[in-house]
Amino acid sequence: MKKQFFIFLSVLAGMLAIMSPAAAQNGATECGNGTVTVAFTAPGNLTDFTCLTVPTAERAPDGQPLTAAKLESAAVVFNQLRTANPISPELTVFPVSGLSAVNSEIYQKAVDLTALINSVTTNGIAAITGDVPVLPLQEKPQLMSALPTVLTPQGINGLRFLTAFDDASAGVTNNNIVYAFQGLSVDGRNIVSVLFPIQHSALTAPATAPREYNWAALPEDGWTPRLSDLDEIIKSITLR
Repeated sequence: MKKQFFIFLSVLAGMLAIMSPAAAQNGATECGNGTVTVAFTAPGNLTDFTCLTVPTAERAPDGQPLTAAKLESAAVVFNQLRTANPISPELTVFPVSGLSAVNSEIYQKAVDLTALINSVTTNGIAAITGDVPVLPLQEKPQLMSALPTVLTPQGINGLRFLTAFDDASAGVTNNNIVYAFQGLSVDGRNIVSVLFPIQHSALTAPATAPREYNWAALPEDGWTPRLSDLDEIIKSITLR
């Protein structure tokens, strides 16, 4: 009987860690892990979301890649935005206090991102001199940080940009390009990360020199989803 009870608890814990987020009365969707709750408003054509929570941070085991670390977080997966891109379409919030409990390389990424956002808040886009640090860490190298734009949801300072994660020889294609937002709550307690796979109708061949490519020349109407529509999701984000 005791063994069956423990099995029941294990199954229940798994159900609580992966659940559908509840819709609030104002039409926003939210997800929380007990430490932080993120809410947002999505356009009417997006209705399929999954809430993923990690209540406690865990270091990546010795000998394992840093991507094996578990970061304390509350994340919403936008299931309808999945593509052939291996990047999962997610809005994730990481409490900064939890990042200090994982591998030092991951925490340093958070420190670098925080410093950049604070610098951009003070000095503008000109403060960006290289790639925007991205959490969570990805398996492939970052190929660019294009079209950086300041977005400031309620109580959050951050940057929206286009990026890609792949081997340099692959170039940027519709199978690896990503709409990204990296933000920091004004109280410094939470990092907000958004990674959405996107595609453009004119990107028919790999951009083999993505840092020099004229991304601004691509028509807005060619993006799927439209960048402006994704910007509206970012602007609606709130934390509590």
